[in-house]
Amino acid sequence: MTLLTVTGSHIALQAPYHPELSAQARRLGGRFRGKEAGWLFDADQENALRGLCHTLWGVDGTAGALIDTVTLRVTVRPKFHEATLWRTFGSDIWMCGRQIASRRPGGRPVVVPGRGVKFTVGRPRIEDGPTGSFMLLVDDGCVFTVRDMPRMALTAVSRTLADIAEWEVT
Repeated sequence: MTLLTVTGSHIALQAPYHPELSAQARRLGGRFRGKEAGWLFDADQENALRGLCHTLWGVDGTAGALIDTVTLRVTVRPKFHEATLWRTFGSDIWMCGRQIASRRPGGRPVVVPGRGVKFTVGRPRIEDGPTGSFMLLVDDGCVFTVRDMPRMALTAVSRTLADIAEWEVT
């Protein structure tokens, strides 16, 4: 998951992929050092980086968030399938730093759950749009689980899913 390591005049950020991470990290003066090493920042960016971790993943970047994880069970509420979270045009569906569904690249349009996500009722689907675009959807009534969600992120989960889904820790 997401970990900030402060060493002298630098802070290292090791984090899973998020579509907004590169732009936000560069805005804070971050330098990408490769998949294994992650991002490197000046130490004066610590507060901004902790805020970024809260915004993208719902955690503060401490090691404690890596250890204390839970499994979520999410049920998309009826009539709320049109919420922006459950309908994306030309991109994957993300929730609190976790990829819920993505379009598998290649010829035939196929939707797959994200890593650690399992749909138990219903499944994500894809609709073709004009000029080769597509829309990913998670319909109302779909139920899925998300493994290894940091307990620290539950506040962000609650805020994100308010009025559009019911959720519980299993």
